[in-house]
Amino acid sequence: MLRVGCGSSCAACRPEEAVRLAESGIVDYLVFDRLAERTTAELVLRKSKGGRAFDPEFEIYLRALLPVCVEKGIKLVTNAGGEDPEGALDLALSVCRDLGLTGTRIAAMKNSNVLEAVSQQDPTVLETGEPLSALEGEILGATAYFGAQSIVEGLDRGATLVITGRVGDSTLYFGPMVYEYEWPWNNWDLLGRGMGVGHVMECGPQVTGGYFASPPYKTVPDLARVGLPYAEVQPNGDAVITKLPETGGVITVPVVKEQLLYEVGNPARYIHPDVVVDFTTTTLEQVGTDRVRITGTTGHPRPETLKVLVTVKEGYIGESYIQFGGTDALDRAKLSAQLVQDRLAVMGIQPQEFRAAYIGIDSLFAPWGKDPVVPREVMLHVAGRFEAREEAERFVWDCFMGAGNHYGPAGGTPGRNLMPIDETPSVYTVLVPRETIEEPAVVIEEA
Repeated sequence: MLRVGCGSSCAACRPEEAVRLAESGIVDYLVFDRLAERTTAELVLRKSKGGRAFDPEFEIYLRALLPVCVEKGIKLVTNAGGEDPEGALDLALSVCRDLGLTGTRIAAMKNSNVLEAVSQQDPTVLETGEPLSALEGEILGATAYFGAQSIVEGLDRGATLVITGRVGDSTLYFGPMVYEYEWPWNNWDLLGRGMGVGHVMECGPQVTGGYFASPPYKTVPDLARVGLPYAEVQPNGDAVITKLPETGGVITVPVVKEQLLYEVGNPARYIHPDVVVDFTTTTLEQVGTDRVRITGTTGHPRPETLKVLVTVKEGYIGESYIQFGGTDALDRAKLSAQLVQDRLAVMGIQPQEFRAAYIGIDSLFAPWGKDPVVPREVMLHVAGRFEAREEAERFVWDCFMGAGNHYGPAGGTPGRNLMPIDETPSVYTVLVPRETIEEPAVVIEEA
């Protein structure tokens, strides 16, 4: 049986629970997912400025996890390489030498910016329906979602730590399964089953009860100490999802079912670079306390295209909040929103985009045809995207000092703007024929 554990599910996770899982010695692999489309775009932007383009907290994880994982014989797989896996490799080698972990083998994907190859094809942008060349902002980079080949190669060449760039989140878990069980790359049901387990596992603490609670109907014990999951994977790809017994949270069929459907789209065609997963054949079964078995998932041949994220610099965003209380709070908030726009016109500033949302009224759902209730308090959120940083700064300052104070409606209380004003990296999606993008090579180094 292969045991693959979750070390992190996003850049917001912290290493404490991963250390607990490693110290238990129960897992063979720990996987660290550190990327999302938003964080990928931020790393592309940072790289364009000459900054380090891998996970900024990578060193924290290395120092916390490497000593215990080397001692317990646990292998690590992570996409913390971001837009510079080779830079992350250099850091990992330095940390290993500093910790006295000489002889540790580390594999990393070579850096891979596929912008030139994508630009030559000028594919259709899924979000706009227009060619890539029609985008108005400055294109900073293009990032392809690669499959598990680099992970399998790194493990095959003896690596204790495998560092990738952008691969599918589920792929990080899927790679060790393919390597350990030597699954053929064209056995679609085996691959679909393994990728399906990876999809559940990459949800991290969400599959141990996080993001599930909705009292009084759905309750989760000890959420403050919610644990990280690990999967007991059989050679046929079936698995049991479980966690350490002393950790908080809960693993039940309803919890796992919610995460099985999370971000899937069409459950019969969950597309990954290596296989298309079919969850319509999946069965979930409670087989013990905090133990859910996943069986029967199937797969279809891999897609002919690869998904590519294109990061575009599109101006600067400024945000502000103004709070109102009283029986006519909504009317005063609406007046303030109009005033903010009128003030922009007076200052001669034309935003590229502007949005006003009334938190508690229409910030999460489409605007109501009429006000459902007469609220006694409303928070106005205004945001604008501007061509120049100075325009965004003037917008925020004017909202704070003007529309929220001196010339705004009665009773407005401006909130302090906590969002930094910086270039806005927007992400667009294109699909390109997989044969037009070269699979990145793998580099192996020993500390």
